[in-house]
Amino acid sequence: MQKMLGVGILAIILFMVGTAGAETIYLTKADNDIFDGKISIQADLNGEKGTITVQCISHTTSYEPLRINNLYYNLASNPVVSVDCEKNIKNKGVATITDFGEFDNLCVIKTQGGGTSNTYGVTDPITFTLNESYTSIPSNVNGHSIAVHVLFGDGTCTSVTNGNTNNNIPEFPTMALPVMAILGILFVSQREREKKE
Repeated sequence: MQKMLGVGILAIILFMVGTAGAETIYLTKADNDIFDGKISIQADLNGEKGTITVQCISHTTSYEPLRINNLYYNLASNPVVSVDCEKNIKNKGVATITDFGEFDNLCVIKTQGGGTSNTYGVTDPITFTLNESYTSIPSNVNGHSIAVHVLFGDGTCTSVTNGNTNNNIPEFPTMALPVMAILGILFVSQREREKKE
């Protein structure tokens, strides 16, 4: 019976390990004072699927965002393999944003024909699929894990990053499995005590 208890506890621990959660980061810190704190980009990080989805969700400036055309992130050996809105992308490796420091990877979306019709990441979210899954995106030495470059209708542009703020949204199994494991251990322990009496 003790062997079964040990195997049960080991199985519960194995189920708990490696459960990847989703993370949402709001990018509001801009390198152009006109937009700093006045634009919000939602970045949904899904490590299990290996995706980063970004979209401009609000702004309080007279400038109209046209599109997101660059993604900076800190996963050195995990390049973008596809973007759901455009086939013409280029991974450029290490890149630096003056106020935000160095990022391990830069993916540039090269719009076909340019113009104002390509509103990637503004009217709809844009999803970058990476080469492989990831557990988290670490911060660089300046405290930033991800940034985007936003182009506005009049040609003005800015880079926007997370500025050390993020909101972790754990998936249900991340919260439920530890609680279930503890309850299971307590139940098995109680049953063992009752059998001994």
